[in-house]
Amino acid sequence: EYTQLEYLESTGTQYIDTGVVADNTTEAEVDFMDLPGNGALFFTTNGSWGSRNFGIIINNYLRFYMNCDGLTTYTIPSGTNVSGNIKLLTTGIFLNDTQLSIDRGQIPSSTAFTTTYPIVLFGSNMAGTPSAAAKVKIRYFKLWKNHELVRNFIPARRDSNGEIGMYDTVTNTFFTNSGTGNFIAGPVVNLYIPAGQ
Repeated sequence: EYTQLEYLESTGTQYIDTGVVADNTTEAEVDFMDLPGNGALFFTTNGSWGSRNFGIIINNYLRFYMNCDGLTTYTIPSGTNVSGNIKLLTTGIFLNDTQLSIDRGQIPSSTAFTTTYPIVLFGSNMAGTPSAAAKVKIRYFKLWKNHELVRNFIPARRDSNGEIGMYDTVTNTFFTNSGTGNFIAGPVVNLYIPAGQ
């Protein structure tokens, strides 16, 4: 049995392997708080920045990777943190429900592709070597393939031992930290998740 949390916070050494390999039908939505400037919210790559990438990298820009050549950047105003909701959809990229202009590549990709390696949340998977990257609070994370929801991650605490991670309501699976150290738990949400629900 699990208790839902408002957010899950990484200190920069924790990450979660989603088990989902991206292709050109994959879409994502992430809701996050207080990103302090640098890191990967979620990311996977075959090893070349120019091809087979999927995810969001932040380093004074929001850099979106969605297919073999799809990249767009959004300049973060100096001295500000970024919070909110980002959607990577085959119809476009949205930041807090505002569609962003794409300055390179195209969405969806004109070429079928697969990233080979699973998407990592709170970090990146560089050609099969996953690692943590971002110090960030994430409220939820969703992944679709062919418009079918395949992951719906919500922050949760396992009641039996207090372990915290992401509970996927699609597969009814609790995903734990694959990095080092421990995630920081956000406040409890007034919703109880029975086992198997």
